[in-house]
Amino acid sequence: MQEQLKNKLIVENSLLCDGQFFHVLYFAHILNLIVQEGLKVTRDTLYKIRESIKYVRGSKGRMLKFEVCLEKIGGVDTSIGLCLYVPTRWNSTYLMLESTLKYKHVFEKLHMYDDNYKFSPWIEE
Repeated sequence: MQEQLKNKLIVENSLLCDGQFFHVLYFAHILNLIVQEGLKVTRDTLYKIRESIKYVRGSKGRMLKFEVCLEKIGGVDTSIGLCLYVPTRWNSTYLMLESTLKYKHVFEKLHMYDDNYKFSPWIEE
């Protein structure tokens, strides 16, 4: 993939010194920028998911309400805990979404067990 991108940029005359200094580290940075740009489309939904996780993990009482909801729903694979987005880890958004999907139904119903929970994403989201 790096080689294809490098060749495309060379053809477009977008690289200095015919790409001699185009390295994998730069490619990873470019890939990260592309992913971050694509995630802007889902910015509102990602915000709700991040805030939901921060809310639940924010206090022992909220975590207990989350666990009550989890027990009532049942059948949820809890082998993976809730992962929170970490800005310095480029794959943390993926890990956050992967872990949150397992608790999707819990977050959909949490407002029935916790009146203060306001971040639930819509079912379509």
